[in-house]
Amino acid sequence: MAQAEFERAGYEVQSVRIALRPLFIDLAEWSARELLAYCAYLQQMCQAHEIYYCSIGHIPANAPDALLRRISLLTDILVMNPALSASAQIASTAFGLRAEAALPAARVIYDLARQTKEGLGNLFFAVTANCPPQTPFFPAAYHDHPDWGFSIGLQSAGLIDTALQEVVQERGRGARALQNGAVTARLIGLLEAMGRPIEELCLAWREHDIAYFGLDLSPIPSGEESIAAAIEQIGLGRFGEPGTVAAAAAITAALKGTSLRACGYCGLMLPALADSVISARLAEGQLSLDSLLLYSAVCGSGLDSIPIPGDTTPERIANILLDLGALATRLRKPLSAKLLPIPGKQAGELTTFTSPYLVNAPILRV
Repeated sequence: MAQAEFERAGYEVQSVRIALRPLFIDLAEWSARELLAYCAYLQQMCQAHEIYYCSIGHIPANAPDALLRRISLLTDILVMNPALSASAQIASTAFGLRAEAALPAARVIYDLARQTKEGLGNLFFAVTANCPPQTPFFPAAYHDHPDWGFSIGLQSAGLIDTALQEVVQERGRGARALQNGAVTARLIGLLEAMGRPIEELCLAWREHDIAYFGLDLSPIPSGEESIAAAIEQIGLGRFGEPGTVAAAAAITAALKGTSLRACGYCGLMLPALADSVISARLAEGQLSLDSLLLYSAVCGSGLDSIPIPGDTTPERIANILLDLGALATRLRKPLSAKLLPIPGKQAGELTTFTSPYLVNAPILRV
């Protein structure tokens, strides 16, 4: 019903997703066998109702040791149930860094790469730090409210591109575009103009006693609709060169600065496998794992869809996760990692995915 209402208002609804309360917490007393059977039942229900994305939530950073040991179950759950997503939290604002969760989570990444076609099972698993509930973006999504509700995620990289074009036309390229907060102010205006009608539609659902949690304004790129290309318009150089952090900070200040009801990340997402310009800059050697993590420090979302060598050990992956968790803890901000070891591929080689939703990119050295 909600989808039809948005479509009547002229919006394209790309997907409808369900995020559950954290399954491993609510069903903590269940055996591994019972959990696997329940997840198989969820998969059947998703297929019957044509739901292609269902998150079973996260294993939290403050989980007792017995629950932490169950992180390994996520491999079997995600391999056998392609509609399901899940995450493991290695840091939270309340608890801090849970270092002992990094290696079990890394083993899930390692195993999913070997047990799913092209290693793409890792698109459905994330390692998170400080990520809040109610974000609409998967696989980090989870629900913590006693009642049903909904959030909205937007594919708005094109809006960022439009705003930056306008600022450059008015003020010129380079540092002049950033003077007096011009980029941030223009983006806030455009985001609010775009988001307010959506918010009004959502708030109307209060009459059905369905909670509206907010908009996650993170601008999602898609192939040629590139957030990196939008940033390059400012004129501070190519994405990955000096000036990238300043541009990223100006954009994320706007994502955090609107008067709209917000939820989730509201940060800059830089997925290597969904942005054609990020892929190109990787091929040119302009970007590394460390630089992508650096951009997250100014309110990005973390390491998003990053291809790494297929022979990367779980221990090495765990070290990457610890860096991300430590950064999120120190800055008290949400970050997540979606890492994809590519079987049979080495650093510098190009991925060869067949999915039309992915951009092939060079594999990063770790």
